[in-house]
Amino acid sequence: MLSPVARILKASSIGNSRFAKTYRLSRGTVTYSVAGTYVDLPGRVVDALFEVTEDKDVDMREIYREYGATTLPEAYTNWQEVERKTQAAHLGQVAPPFRFTAKDSPAYLWIQDLYGSTETFAKALKLPTATVNRWVRGETISMPAVIEKALREVKYPYFVELLSTQAHWTQTHAAR
Repeated sequence: MLSPVARILKASSIGNSRFAKTYRLSRGTVTYSVAGTYVDLPGRVVDALFEVTEDKDVDMREIYREYGATTLPEAYTNWQEVERKTQAAHLGQVAPPFRFTAKDSPAYLWIQDLYGSTETFAKALKLPTATVNRWVRGETISMPAVIEKALREVKYPYFVELLSTQAHWTQTHAAR
């Protein structure tokens, strides 16, 4: 399923690059918005999308219905939740005990085993890549709320074990 951002751009017959240029947004902002890796859809993107829908006569009520929402930010969040559940079906394939080394955290190795990279994991679960990278490197003491929310939404069966193993590794191995 397309993200609400991609859906609006498609309905408006405007590509990502042209949208970014026309509405003075960075290409990265548009790319992350389309991919759903922002925690919340940036306000500037919401404003620009409303301008596009007005200019191109796109019916937002239809889009809201499609995503079960009454606002664009709600549509974005609803879509992220659906996509997480779809993309995360195989998360339970790597079961505890979680392995780690002095250099590589349990979260990092778990992500590598399942997705091959933190970027792919972040994209699949609609998470900010930088947040995932900081967490797996042990730069955050606890699991960031956005990652915890995503793993709870998909009902990851070994959440507690991953959380405690990563916390232990962070306390004993992460460089400060």
